[in-house]
Amino acid sequence: MLESGASEAQLVQAEAIFKVQQKIFTVLQTTSSALQSSGVSASEAISLAAQAIGRAIVAQSEGPSFDINSSLSDITNTAVRLVFNPTDSSDPLVLAKVAALAGEINQVNQQIDSSYTGLAAIQNAQANGLGLNQEQEYLLANAKAVAGFSQSNLIVSGADIANASSVSIVNLAVEHVANQLNDLPALVNHQLNPDEPITGTLSAAAFEQLISVGASFDAISLIGIDHASDALRFAANEHVVSVTFSAVTTDFNVALNEASFRTSLESGIFNKIHGGLTLTVQNVTNITNAIEIANSDAVASITMQHPAYWLDANGNQGGNGYHTID
Repeated sequence: MLESGASEAQLVQAEAIFKVQQKIFTVLQTTSSALQSSGVSASEAISLAAQAIGRAIVAQSEGPSFDINSSLSDITNTAVRLVFNPTDSSDPLVLAKVAALAGEINQVNQQIDSSYTGLAAIQNAQANGLGLNQEQEYLLANAKAVAGFSQSNLIVSGADIANASSVSIVNLAVEHVANQLNDLPALVNHQLNPDEPITGTLSAAAFEQLISVGASFDAISLIGIDHASDALRFAANEHVVSVTFSAVTTDFNVALNEASFRTSLESGIFNKIHGGLTLTVQNVTNITNAIEIANSDAVASITMQHPAYWLDANGNQGGNGYHTID
């Protein structure tokens, strides 16, 4: 705790020490929690993580101009490798886990470094009975949001990475954390200015969270959508102007009946969705409609409605039943 009336130099020094402390704690907590999620006891996980951090600091400190703050990214990379790849395995999944976990910790620690800047001055102002201006209110709220993220979202993602059975699952966890970090400014701004419409880019989770608390929107782009059905659902929202699939999703297909397809087409929903949406249009009533629907770029296949007629390979009218047109 800073004393009332601390000098500017004392504030700068105290803030620098606090940042380093918090960033090292983030490495320790995330790494040990990921170990615990894999079945390691809490005491052993903390011990292993702490030892790895200590060894990494010692290795870095042997350089000619060691500074722990500027070296923290390298310290993190080394510590995570020592914990999760102590034998220097070349297994692609092991290497992906190490890179992903270290990358996420470094990303959050960068947020801590930037969002905690000015906290010492705020604490000093409060200690002297001074009110905070609008910028300081935002800085304080943002710092709390980043702190909460490091205590929750990052730990959950670390566990997902540690227990991932494939590189694609690791990549999905990394993408989700990046999207969630991107959401923080909008969430903080809504907390401080609840009547101000939200605009910009959000993850689907943040969009739904803000909807649940009655937020208003203006031109939202949604990113990291995992399922085609969700992409279609979000694109139907009047405030959503763009929907982009996750970089690692494989679920691009959704089935619609003819009426739903036409309604969506007329409302421009398909034009909002980017990244590979494919449609199966079911129960199409006749071949004329089928040919018309097939002209849509997003349509991958069409199923005819019984007893609609279909055309054979020579263009002649054929039998009845369900048929798929690719």
